[in-house]
Amino acid sequence: MGRTGGPVLELGVGSGRLAVPIARAGHDVTGVDVDPAMLDRARAAADAAGPDVAGRSSSLGSAAAGLPCRSRGRART
Repeated sequence: MGRTGGPVLELGVGSGRLAVPIARAGHDVTGVDVDPAMLDRARAAADAAGPDVAGRSSSLGSAAAGLPCRSRGRART
């Protein structure tokens, strides 16, 4: 499978465990999470990784709150 070079959207970004290395590899990453504390951790991880990573990372918090989420097989609103 080839690379597209397009941006990456990570749903449930959490602490940025995946988003930061993806940004470090040169991709623009937008992380989405409904927990503001986790978004803060992801932003801190991106900032700690340096300006190149921080510049390739963005996040969505409250905008994600209205997205339907599945939990144990049932939609949660």
